[in-house]
Amino acid sequence: MSTRSINILTAVCISTISIILLGQLKGIPREGAIFPAFLLYGLIACSAFMAIRSLLPRFKKEEVIVFKDIPPVLWLMVVILFVLYVAGVFHVGFFASTFWTSLLVTTALSHSHWKRALLANISFALGITIFFYLIFSNLLRVPFPRGLLM
Repeated sequence: MSTRSINILTAVCISTISIILLGQLKGIPREGAIFPAFLLYGLIACSAFMAIRSLLPRFKKEEVIVFKDIPPVLWLMVVILFVLYVAGVFHVGFFASTFWTSLLVTTALSHSHWKRALLANISFALGITIFFYLIFSNLLRVPFPRGLLM
């Protein structure tokens, strides 16, 4: 698949999803819908610019192989981890699920040298969990789902 085709397909998908989500904002009070609508209109505009840029004659036509080096079994494992993450957020808790999922996904993606990357993966998982806790939970007061482990 060429870069041009991927860009146009991506722009169409993003625009379609954004339009569907804009329809979902109906019935929400105006004050609560302004920011999401702003973001969705921004996504539509950016995807339109991406499609227009792809149609320009100077745009390079390159062959793009998306995730060629990742085996399908690894893809399936990561997808299953994210499905379990969504379930775990509500049953185990957001922060515990985020830590374990980010640790397992990064370890799975570094499968060829996972022992050497384990310390970096633990640091990343801990860092992203602390980031969500400090910024979103403490600073912005965003309520997260609570489960058995908070």
